[in-house]
Amino acid sequence: MLPKFPLGGRVQWPLELFRRSGRIATADQQVGVAELAAADRERTLDGAVRMQYGRAAAAIREAQVAAVLADTVERQVAAVRARIDEGETPRLDGDLLEVELRRLRGQRDLAEGRAERAMLALKPLLGLSAEEPLALRESIETLVGARTASVAPQRPAGGAERADVRQAAQQVSVAAAAIDRAEREGRFDVGLFGSYMRMDAGFPQLGFAPAGGVERVRAQFHYVSGGITVMLPLLNRNQGDVAAARAEHAASTARQQATELAARAEIAAATVRDRWARQALTAYDTSTHDLARRNLDVVRQTFELGRATVYEVLAEQRRYLEFEQAYTAALLEAWEAHADLRRAVGE
Repeated sequence: MLPKFPLGGRVQWPLELFRRSGRIATADQQVGVAELAAADRERTLDGAVRMQYGRAAAAIREAQVAAVLADTVERQVAAVRARIDEGETPRLDGDLLEVELRRLRGQRDLAEGRAERAMLALKPLLGLSAEEPLALRESIETLVGARTASVAPQRPAGGAERADVRQAAQQVSVAAAAIDRAEREGRFDVGLFGSYMRMDAGFPQLGFAPAGGVERVRAQFHYVSGGITVMLPLLNRNQGDVAAARAEHAASTARQQATELAARAEIAAATVRDRWARQALTAYDTSTHDLARRNLDVVRQTFELGRATVYEVLAEQRRYLEFEQAYTAALLEAWEAHADLRRAVGE
């Protein structure tokens, strides 16, 4: 007998009367979780950009104040040196101012270095490389002034609109869908199948054909089959997966409650920080700033008239520098408090 050469195929079509809808529902919920995770990442990234922008603007202001004060003292040193040459001022006064000038130059250089580092830290957050140019459009005073003038929209106290809170709630829905899917996997199901096979078989002997000629004994056979398969889960009803899905649902519910508590705590803390920062900023209003500047000018003019010592000038200059640094710190705190509040409420 010659070898047989089968040729055919088999097709199976599971109907999935219960399982398909469970998988689709779970996948849809997981897509929602992924979208909310991206939204929460955008929220945190927006807050990081705002924070770093304010730090860069504050560092630039601090460098500008140090540069202006160093230039002023440099002109003052030149004037005192001229008076020393004329014998009107002791040389010690010039030496003291020279030391102060060098100290201020060092502070200016350090402040400019901090400003440059702050700008470099801001660039990656904006998607820029370290070599690309970047300039801030608004100063820290403009940022805080615009923030004070604007009124933030009302947000729910519990942070219900925050992406991470919504994501935690969505994960509970995913866990519920997983329970339903696991239960569906334990039900009976029906499937269809069909197959076809062509068999070519023959013998080495020769025989007479119907027409009278001689031909090899050979024939082709075609087999077609079909039917229905029924899966009956008698002993295995997917109890393990159902129990695991229910445990995950309980854990997701607990995580949701913890996320909501954390969101409310963050909003409360950010609100307190913003309120006190705005209150502290009122101490550095325009009149206070003008008064500090006027005090420094008066002491300098008094020294030029010979009615004040160089020690009084140095003390007042350092007091003014400390005032400007404290004002910059208050501006930065006000801006960071505002940015932190916006991040906390999910804006």
